[in-house]
Amino acid sequence: APGGQGIAAPISIWVGAAVFGFAVFLFVRFVLPIPHIRRGFDSLTLALPWFGKMILGFSMAKFGRAFGALYRSGVSPPPGLELAADSCGNEAVRARVYPAARDLESGRGITETFAATQAFSPIVLDMTRTGETTGNMEEMLTKVAEYYEDEGQVQAQLAAKIFGVLVLLLVAAYVLYIVVGFYVGYFASRFSG
Repeated sequence: APGGQGIAAPISIWVGAAVFGFAVFLFVRFVLPIPHIRRGFDSLTLALPWFGKMILGFSMAKFGRAFGALYRSGVSPPPGLELAADSCGNEAVRARVYPAARDLESGRGITETFAATQAFSPIVLDMTRTGETTGNMEEMLTKVAEYYEDEGQVQAQLAAKIFGVLVLLLVAAYVLYIVVGFYVGYFASRFSG
């Protein structure tokens, strides 16, 4: 009987993991594409410690690269801002940046518009302000993308280290659980018989 309990516990863990994996697959495949759920999910991921900053960095880097390329190719800023927001890959960021196109249409400057979204860091706003005053906006938008990419990579490296430690701790806890379960069963059968 003790040996049967020792085998049943790992099997139930694997069954639970398989059910969890299937539920995650269903969520990603069928539920996450719904726009308001995706926006809520993206907002939640941005609020996560470490991971949120990394995700924001990569989303804003995509936005900066797209907006810079569109600006360089002669697309006017309002539709360029909307297209760049569409390409950022994060619905929460898109929802904050997208409405700013109307401010650009009303004649507001790019830096002022970016500041109103509250999606950009002060360093990025200083860079776009410099680009606007010097007339070198394309180069500054490229620098914005590079800044966000560098910040995202630093956060990704930090997250990878933390994740590695967490996985190691989880494996150690699982092994400890198996060892303790074995010895408890062993001594229980030995002293009861």
